[in-house]
Amino acid sequence: MQCSLLAIRMVKKVKAIFLDVDGVLNSEHWYKKNHKKHPERCRVETAIDPRFVRNLKKIIDKTGAKIVLSATCRGTVKQKRNHYLRTILKQYDLEIYDYTPNTGMEKGIDIQEWLNHHRDVTNIVILDNDSDMCHLMEYLVKTKCQSYIKIKDKWHKVRIPFWWYFNEGLCNKKVKQAIRMLNKPFENKMEKQITGSVRKLF
Repeated sequence: MQCSLLAIRMVKKVKAIFLDVDGVLNSEHWYKKNHKKHPERCRVETAIDPRFVRNLKKIIDKTGAKIVLSATCRGTVKQKRNHYLRTILKQYDLEIYDYTPNTGMEKGIDIQEWLNHHRDVTNIVILDNDSDMCHLMEYLVKTKCQSYIKIKDKWHKVRIPFWWYFNEGLCNKKVKQAIRMLNKPFENKMEKQITGSVRKLF
């Protein structure tokens, strides 16, 4: 009995940040500032604003959470050990803990699939500029992003790729929201679902 109690106490508890990249770790302001002087920093694979990486570090230092990459580029990052995202995270003593699977469905389903493999998760937050989180919407801290329709005319005039028109990225306000979210307990309402069958529910 004592061994069982000790084992229970030693179960690792995990706080998880499901991290997107575009719209979270970059912004329109940063692109405009760098695209002429430092075009090498503005390619899709290197488009990361160090200011927002520092803000990500603030969240992790405050909460002890781990990064689970849920961005569209996660497959490439996982395969390339020298990917720029890994490099810049390492500069701030950060690392990627894991990656969500690709179900071919909404990000919320990908995240739920990951959660069903990790029953030790006690707190979560989703940092993303999209809203396809399904039943996990209450855990989303959404960075603002203009739609393509709204910026179409502006895009043609300035000739900046439309995916750069993000209002804020991971600004200080979103940092505070993320910390508050990670201090709330997470209830996996679908923990009894067999992994893989969860997609049938949506």
